[in-house]
Amino acid sequence: MRRRQRAAAGGGGSGRRQAVAHLGGLAAGACIPLITAMFTVSYSDGDARSGELSTPSGAVSTPGLLVYTHRGGSMNLTPDLLEPLRAAGLQGLQLDALQFLNQPTPAVVQGGGGGRKFMALDGPGTVLVATGRDPAIYEYAGAMRQATNEWASVTTPTGAATVTPERYVEAVAALHPDVWVALSDDIPSDSRTDRAAKSVDRTAAWLAACLAAAAQQPGLAAAAAWAAVQGGQYLHERQRYAEAVAGQPGVSGYVLGGLGTGESPEQRQQIVQAVLQRLPAGAPRMLSSVGTPEEVLEAVAQGIDLFDTAYLLDVTNGGYALAFPLSPEADQAEQQAQQQPGAAAGAAAGAAAGTLQAAAGVAAGEAPADACGRDDSKLNLWALAYRTDKRPLLPGCTCFACANHTRAYVHHLLQTHEMTAQVLLEVHNTHHYLQFFREIRTAIAAGRFAAFRDWFLQRRQRWLVSEGGEQ
Repeated sequence: MRRRQRAAAGGGGSGRRQAVAHLGGLAAGACIPLITAMFTVSYSDGDARSGELSTPSGAVSTPGLLVYTHRGGSMNLTPDLLEPLRAAGLQGLQLDALQFLNQPTPAVVQGGGGGRKFMALDGPGTVLVATGRDPAIYEYAGAMRQATNEWASVTTPTGAATVTPERYVEAVAALHPDVWVALSDDIPSDSRTDRAAKSVDRTAAWLAACLAAAAQQPGLAAAAAWAAVQGGQYLHERQRYAEAVAGQPGVSGYVLGGLGTGESPEQRQQIVQAVLQRLPAGAPRMLSSVGTPEEVLEAVAQGIDLFDTAYLLDVTNGGYALAFPLSPEADQAEQQAQQQPGAAAGAAAGAAAGTLQAAAGVAAGEAPADACGRDDSKLNLWALAYRTDKRPLLPGCTCFACANHTRAYVHHLLQTHEMTAQVLLEVHNTHHYLQFFREIRTAIAAGRFAAFRDWFLQRRQRWLVSEGGEQ
């Protein structure tokens, strides 16, 4: 069933619940920053929903992808390369504020005109979301991330550092973001019960301190504040914090933090469900550090609106190009093209097959997936099968990489360790993934998201049986 809703981000709505447990320090008094971001839910299909997060700098259509950045820049893309991606749906960027604690310092960033100008991210329509965690860094190997009631020990590009809520807000304010996430005591899923309880209490206290500090920062006068929900794998701790923060003045959105740290998919679904049931229905919800296609679909089905993830970075650094079909129709065309290759079907049939293959991203006569360095979702451009392949990364794709370069060229760049390979792959992968999110939004608006999700998941299962089982 589809329905149309409109609500201010963080508004009470029917989904707001009264807090059942008092968390010390949660009240921020009169020092509450202005909420300037508006969130609109346009369509719902089950628990999945599509809408728009509007900010003074622009809007992000949801479910949406916040493109990953490291130290203020997309890993392999210069600002001019980001511009063509706007047509594919690039609207928002994620910035880890902790990467601006010491090198460069907030003073340096502020002296350079603020984060937007300093990092050349001041193009029209660019929404910046400042967070307190790098999705590409797993900080918990070896020893648990340390914290006291006053500060958290965090990983920065120059090593470990301690950060207080006030120091964190100073770094955030220098970035001039549209949305910022309050500092939280981020812990892995397998933390002990007592550690999870401390994380919840500290995160609540730090939220109040962050809001108070933000009220004194001109750089955050037009920014919306979001709260991170912690609690490890323990549902009662997650629920305790969600219930308490749901009515917090000055908070306009929520981030499910501490996930992607070893919990099972089943645990993650239980955590997301338990938290979302206790948050305002009209507020935006973001899932941090989780973002494969399958994970995105499962989270969207539960009602998640935004994702910050290093998935594209991992794919690009591995030398892969995303190549999965974006719709059931394209998938069907791919299957038909593989069943009737042009060389075996005569001139007329070959032309028809070529048309289907172009629509599906498969060229005439392509070998089975396991024979040419690809699986159900991506191409491995390191594979020797692509050494003389004159096709674009994905036939039919309109990105810069596919419009101007071949698989053979990218393969050559990888083999010679030229960084241009990662540049072209990230251009393509970002373009393709943004198109994937656009298809998700279209499916929700049409009331067929469940069918879209089932098709995508079944397609992978089909490949594992028909292709993976033969290897």
